[in-house]
Amino acid sequence: MNWESFKFAAIGAVQTLTQGWSYKALIAAMLAMILHKHAILFYSFAFLVFVDCFTKWVAISYLHLKDSGIENPTI
Repeated sequence: MNWESFKFAAIGAVQTLTQGWSYKALIAAMLAMILHKHAILFYSFAFLVFVDCFTKWVAISYLHLKDSGIENPTI
């Protein structure tokens, strides 16, 4: 193995990884907050509330259309 070539590649890799470290740290912190288990539970709950409200709205709309005289209302 050519150690000089390995050293050159390792230094290049380290320089590439350290470029823009502040942006990378900020993105990592944001991802940690977004993907935290409590955040995921909150997103899941919010999605379930949205689905519940949407299905209730569809059911109320269906009943309203039935009462208005439409025999087979569809979406």
